[in-house]
Amino acid sequence: MKKREVKAKKSIKLAPAGKANKKVEKPDIIEKKLISIGQAIRKARIGRGLSVQDLSDMCGIAVPQLYNIEKGANCTVKTLMKIRQTLRITITL
Repeated sequence: MKKREVKAKKSIKLAPAGKANKKVEKPDIIEKKLISIGQAIRKARIGRGLSVQDLSDMCGIAVPQLYNIEKGANCTVKTLMKIRQTLRITITL
């Protein structure tokens, strides 16, 4: 019988927690668009004299979620439509 040679598998080196690549990458197109949409929503809300709580009550979206959307967080199209209809603005994707 022939002996089988066992090759050592290459080990993968993982960075310790919290020490991953600290290189900051530029936001991609989608992130830039989300930030732009959030800024437009905030501008429209303030222009109408509404607080985040007011807008939350009017469109049925939680206050923390509205804060995050205004900062450029990801959200569903359905949520954007609720905000758009409430503020009567146009949102282009």
